[in-house]
Amino acid sequence: MSEALFAQLIKRLVHLERVVQRQQMRINNMIREAKVLEVDPATGMAIVDAHGVVSPPIPWLQQAGDVVDWEPPAVNQRMMMFSPNGDMGRGFLLPGGYTEQVGQPFAEGAMFGRVIGNTKLTGSASGYMVETPTFTIKGNVLIDGDVQINGSSLRHNDKNVGSTHTHVTAPPGPPGVPS
Repeated sequence: MSEALFAQLIKRLVHLERVVQRQQMRINNMIREAKVLEVDPATGMAIVDAHGVVSPPIPWLQQAGDVVDWEPPAVNQRMMMFSPNGDMGRGFLLPGGYTEQVGQPFAEGAMFGRVIGNTKLTGSASGYMVETPTFTIKGNVLIDGDVQINGSSLRHNDKNVGSTHTHVTAPPGPPGVPS
């Protein structure tokens, strides 16, 4: 009898050890720093390496309510992977912060900034600034305030109306249209 009882006790201990190991693994997987390996913008999913453990495709979180954001991560970007129940396949990703490879782009408080390639958007209590090679607006524009333009040219309907424009004149009549 005691041998059978002892065998059951050993069997139960082995089972409990497996349960504890699974729980430890799930706890370890709840929050992990990760590095993006692949991004699939079409599905909104990424695969990450979480300190040697490669995830299945999982979504990155975005604002998706009345305001909708789209900011897909990049390969090698640092992320934080959250798996509330410890199952990486049911997890999600959040931006993980700056790294030695991609440091913080600004060193001021009370402002926001965004850099995408050669385009920089900043905002503070003194105003907004966009620095970009090309700025396109589609739609109507209403400006309630003064406008100052500093540049070498200004065109309207492909006609020069800047500081170097000339008028076609037919003396002694009034000035004609800009050329």
